[in-house]
Amino acid sequence: MSTTNDIDEILVMCLERWDPSWMSRQSISAALSRFTKVLYTGQPKYPTKIRDLFSLPKRHVEDGVRLQELPCWMNTHFEDVHRHRWLSRQIKGKFIYSNFKKRTRALLLYHPTLVSYLDTLSADVTCYYVVDFFEGLAVEQDHIQTLRQQEQRLLDEADVIFVTWKGLAEKLGIQDKAVILPHGMNYEYYNRASRNEFPVPSDIPRGRPIVGYTGSIKTKTDFELLQKMTQRLSDWNIVLMGHEYVEEPEQRKTFEYLLQQPNFFHLGLKAYHELGAYLQSFDVCMMCYLINKWTEYGLPLKMFEYFATGKPVVSTYLPSLEEYRDYVTVCSNHDEFITAVAEHKTIDTPERRQARIDFAARNTWNHRAQQILEVLTEAGSTQPLNST
Repeated sequence: MSTTNDIDEILVMCLERWDPSWMSRQSISAALSRFTKVLYTGQPKYPTKIRDLFSLPKRHVEDGVRLQELPCWMNTHFEDVHRHRWLSRQIKGKFIYSNFKKRTRALLLYHPTLVSYLDTLSADVTCYYVVDFFEGLAVEQDHIQTLRQQEQRLLDEADVIFVTWKGLAEKLGIQDKAVILPHGMNYEYYNRASRNEFPVPSDIPRGRPIVGYTGSIKTKTDFELLQKMTQRLSDWNIVLMGHEYVEEPEQRKTFEYLLQQPNFFHLGLKAYHELGAYLQSFDVCMMCYLINKWTEYGLPLKMFEYFATGKPVVSTYLPSLEEYRDYVTVCSNHDEFITAVAEHKTIDTPERRQARIDFAARNTWNHRAQQILEVLTEAGSTQPLNST
């Protein structure tokens, strides 16, 4: 049995495999690894070929994090369909714990569908970190109902619940239990853009000021706003970077139209080490969102990265931005948005630029990791420790 209240090991369970370029889950795992041992496991893909069934668990280290790569036959949906859940989860638990001496262990879950790990993995402290309104991402009613049930169990049974902002906690009915923990950012990296330390990317458009966006392009994107911007900001370049998932017919039609405009550029997905140079090239950083069931309760990660550059930030209205109005220009309609971009030199000030940088310096991933450890340690001191 452990004799210390410190958190010696954290098991981070996510849907995504390791990719530190865009996701907050990997960023916080890397930050936590600077203070304690971290094991990270992503949901294995569903097997699509016979040979997938013969894969074995693997383990390696990146950015100080021990990565656990589970084989496809340990996919939780595949376990249920083919009825080998008990055997798979026994093997899964033994593999994940095999190289770690048992001390005080925390389990950090990032998605409702991972709730089965409460039964699979023993931990002294269990934690659910809510970074999205997951029900808002679901389409089919059966899926929504299943997500609700899975999430409710996590909300009921987790020792600690982290939530990115208070509005999401209120929506989930856990405002009295939740620990509010917003996103962070790699300040040292992104702040280099404020000092023009990066070389100019070869594919960045020249000749006009740039209003830019980094992130996925999908149903949350306000394509009508982007279309108006190409017309009314003809002396600007509108630059978007990130994965493109535009499937809805009308949005697809508008996106195809935008790609034909001389001042609209989609540069595709960029690697993490490239992002700083592109942000450095922006005159204005934007967040061009529609409000839907997902974004109504979301807090954009990119906003924190934008802040570290000191650049002006203009956004469509999201409820979560209310407490950040000192740092970002929040617009209630398209006209306000376009005016805020065009007149950013008048609206923004050197003092506001410095305020964004100062805010970012106080809210790094390292700061978030330390906050997590403090909360988990306190929770661990009040929980009976596992003896296995």
